[in-house]
Amino acid sequence: MCATPIQAQGFGSILKKAKKVLTPSSEPAKTEAPQTKPAASNAAEEPIATGGTLINPLKDKVDVQLVGAYGKSTSENYGEVSLVLKVKMIANKNEISIGGNSNWPVMLIDEEGNVSEPRYLGWTPYSVSEGIYMKIILKDSSTFTNVKKSAKIIQKAQIALSLSYDEKGLLIMKNVPIQWDVQP
Repeated sequence: MCATPIQAQGFGSILKKAKKVLTPSSEPAKTEAPQTKPAASNAAEEPIATGGTLINPLKDKVDVQLVGAYGKSTSENYGEVSLVLKVKMIANKNEISIGGNSNWPVMLIDEEGNVSEPRYLGWTPYSVSEGIYMKIILKDSSTFTNVKKSAKIIQKAQIALSLSYDEKGLLIMKNVPIQWDVQP
């Protein structure tokens, strides 16, 4: 084995470069702003025929209309409220899931600020057909329990819509009248 002599000048420049890399700079590090998904521009509040407004986050893929909010008595002072929707698929899909989970909260808030939650948290699939309005009476994951029968208006209700893993959003309804003990 033979040793190669290190040239002092070459070694010194290597140390200077290493020092530059390892010594923190007085300039603040440049970081890029986190990329956020832009809000859907088509998610505007639209009037509902029976009263109130609706915001549909997937308007370009599915047309959603609220037929009504129907309350059914379960006791003297409380009941359950179900929503009835009309949906028409614009996208080429044959199923829509409606409901929610911890990432997509489902709730109903009455005019007094009382919050009611769904019977259970989860997603319920519904068969749909492209280009045709279909009436959907929402089931357990979108039936709100322990709603006071004195509630006449839903101040805000939100349920999630899902067409696929990447196509989800909250359907929001505001100032919707509740029709108690009326069949949808």
